[in-house]
Amino acid sequence: MLRFRNPQPHNHSMLVLSHLKGAFTPVCKAASSSLILTLAEDCYDEEYIESEKQLHGHYYNGLMRKKMHTEFAKSPCNPEVREEIKNYFKFAFVKNPWHRMVSACLQLRRWIDNKIVKDDFKGLHLLKLYDLMNKDYSFENFVHFVKNVERNHTEYVNQHWRSQVGILQMDAFPSCKTTYDFIGKLETADEDWDYIVKKLNLRTKKLKQMNSTKNLKTAVHVKDNLQKTREIQMNGILKTAVEEDYDYRDFYTNSKLIDDVGEYFTRDIELLKYEYGK
Repeated sequence: MLRFRNPQPHNHSMLVLSHLKGAFTPVCKAASSSLILTLAEDCYDEEYIESEKQLHGHYYNGLMRKKMHTEFAKSPCNPEVREEIKNYFKFAFVKNPWHRMVSACLQLRRWIDNKIVKDDFKGLHLLKLYDLMNKDYSFENFVHFVKNVERNHTEYVNQHWRSQVGILQMDAFPSCKTTYDFIGKLETADEDWDYIVKKLNLRTKKLKQMNSTKNLKTAVHVKDNLQKTREIQMNGILKTAVEEDYDYRDFYTNSKLIDDVGEYFTRDIELLKYEYGK
């Protein structure tokens, strides 16, 4: 049976945290869930957080993320919002684009293998997307689909692999363009989060666990072999962990893949100053 998840906001919105004089833009596949859950602990009192965890258990994370969006998400294209946040500390976190493409592919595989229908964002429905991939979610075919196929069928690129510069509105028209005071990188997450903690005087000093794909070393060793990867996932190895326990470079089995992803994320690489393998 296919399971449907509750809709989440899909616009390029910011979490405007007026009590902190800060504004945060989440980027999918760049620890957005962990960052939102961590910030939530500075938006609600400790007693409320603990009671919600006790009440909702396994569902707490998803419900709290939705609550944060519902209560704090605003569009930076709104003139009133722009005026409100003009003196706020605006920040975001990003991820190496080559790594993020691998993370997005693994996310898609989780949805497909677990028969979860994602219908909570603009763009192609998950099943339509999978059909257009000819039901082949190997990394090489995924990159081909994202680079050469998706935009022929929708004006909305899936938010999990949409350009980070685009999500952050860094190249937008003047009415929406956003300038950030600080853009952290997942590659230096602890150090960069510590800077945010000090800047906003947060009480939550450590980032919550990140959604990742721990124990995928085996999948890497088989060089993206589709059948074996499926077996690994069906055996329940995909879990939540603090770090991703694989090297994304092992998914790039030829130079064309490196070049194709680099071309697709040209602006991310230029503006966010990334290089392959670094």
